Amino acid sequence: MKKLEDFLFYTGVSILFLCIFLTFLFFTPKKVNETENFILLENMTLKQMQDLSLNIIEEGDIVLIKPKSFADSYKYDLKRGRGINDKVTSFFWYNLFDKIIINSMGDTYWHIGVYTNDGIINSLSLDIHEDDINKIIEYDYIKVLNVKTSGENKKLAIKRAEEHLKNQDIYYSLKNGLIIVFLESTNSKRIYEITDNELVCSSYIASIYREVDFDDKPFTHITPVDIEFSDNVETKFLINETGFFVRI
Repeated sequence: MKKLEDFLFYTGVSILFLCIFLTFLFFTPKKVNETENFILLENMTLKQMQDLSLNIIEEGDIVLIKPKSFADSYKYDLKRGRGINDKVTSFFWYNLFDKIIINSMGDTYWHIGVYTNDGIINSLSLDIHEDDINKIIEYDYIKVLNVKTSGENKKLAIKRAEEHLKNQDIYYSLKNGLIIVFLESTNSKRIYEITDNELVCSSYIASIYREVDFDDKPFTHITPVDIEFSDNVETKFLINETGFFVRI
């Protein structure tokens, strides 16, 4: 009986991921030249990048994040004590995100948070937590966005983020994440019933910035792509495999 249960379980999981993969064969990813209208500051050290980032970034800015590599992602997660400790499982999980889920929307970012103050980024993954931007820059590539809204709305967004951090009243939902990525990938306008306390990182940011329309859809359905490509944000700077780029 145990062998049959295991067989059914792994067969079900395999079918699920096969369906996801086949669905994403028909994705409509968005593409952009993210360094257009930017200049490269050459030969900067990691420390110089960290210092300049802290000089430019402001409270309420949105930070898009993607790992530099599987190895960097794994090491950072181990240091934080937040990732998958098994290297094989972590490798599978990394590639599931990198090769299927993220690429289905475009060559875009994995994670998103909001800069609160003193080098801290607030975001939702397994729970609502804070990260040191210097550590993120060490292990990840980032793109920092200014939200085109009032200073009052930025302060309100930060206040909400801090309250959610304290209360831990919003939960990460992989199921809802797959739903909204599927809708984004297939360019579907369908709306599902998603509760406002079961979100993913991007819909969490949209919830604290609910006065801002990042896209013409409920905040529960907002993806990182919606925020990155929104008319209501403007890129301030980015750090990628080439180096540090600032707006001309």
